[in-house]
Amino acid sequence: FILLVYFHIAISEDVVCVEGKLKKNIILGPGESFSFSTAGDEYAHKQLCTANYKLSEECIEAKLSCSEFATVADSNCKGDYLRVKLGKKSTKYCGSNAPNLTIEEEVFQLLFSSNGKKNGPGVNCEVKCSKQKPTTQAPTTTESP
Repeated sequence: FILLVYFHIAISEDVVCVEGKLKKNIILGPGESFSFSTAGDEYAHKQLCTANYKLSEECIEAKLSCSEFATVADSNCKGDYLRVKLGKKSTKYCGSNAPNLTIEEEVFQLLFSSNGKKNGPGVNCEVKCSKQKPTTQAPTTTESP
């Protein structure tokens, strides 16, 4: 049992974006909360960091919020950005415009991209299962006299 607990800690589903490409697939279950962040005081150039999230059968809603968010981009998010893809809809967030979303899609994606120009402080976001499927109880029967 101790070995199993240690193994579980070793496979944390936090995503830390560093220079280059990173891709992670994460299943989000009830009570779970994981970070999606860039490393260091300033994020590295030329990053393509992707996290594909899937809600477990027991988790029916997720929340995405960011406690820190600062990227270098123009008003059209050309430059460095965080893209949130929900189904076929994709939205870019950049500058200090951080996402704060309630997500009901079973599958969604976060992608952080930085170009080779200026960089900024970065992002520190949290993805958590905010609502779980109600538990159903077996019907009870009573006998009449």
